[in-house]
Amino acid sequence: MTGDDSCCIVGVALREHRISAQRGYATGVRKMNSGRKWPGYVLIAFGIANMLYALGGLCFALPVMFWFHTTFEPDPELPYFAQAFFTMASINIFFLVCLIVTGFYLIRKTFKVILFCNILFALELIYFLSIGFFCWPNPRFGMSIAAATGIGNMGIAWQIMTGYPIIGLIVLNIARAKHRTVDRSDNAI
Repeated sequence: MTGDDSCCIVGVALREHRISAQRGYATGVRKMNSGRKWPGYVLIAFGIANMLYALGGLCFALPVMFWFHTTFEPDPELPYFAQAFFTMASINIFFLVCLIVTGFYLIRKTFKVILFCNILFALELIYFLSIGFFCWPNPRFGMSIAAATGIGNMGIAWQIMTGYPIIGLIVLNIARAKHRTVDRSDNAI
């Protein structure tokens, strides 16, 4: 083997390495690409979960609203029960519709929708935790709210019982932070 042949072999090897690095076959580039994938998978998983929670919540909330509308008889000891129920049911339906919309965009891997998910999950938690504060000022009003809480919040009950808003806030923000980190490292290259 002459000196010219060894230079040619080294040149071919360098060219092959450069081509494989451009295509993403080099180990450093592959690690960056694998770091980019899991936040997208998290978004898809939470998008599907949003859809399932929303559809399940609608399956619970709509029949209860229909039942209440057709069979409700006023109780003199709970004078504000109907108003409290329809207010809570309307808020639940609003949350469920927002959950469907955010689920759709999460499935499409739109990272900007995580901000709206943060707002939605925070509002759900604030709403559910603040119901008790409305019971204090007036006992008759408070008893009506307390009685309506069980059936008026059927739409988001499964979310609250499983801790889904808290889990969503934590995991989606970790995925967003990882996505931003990977984007910054790609821009640095």
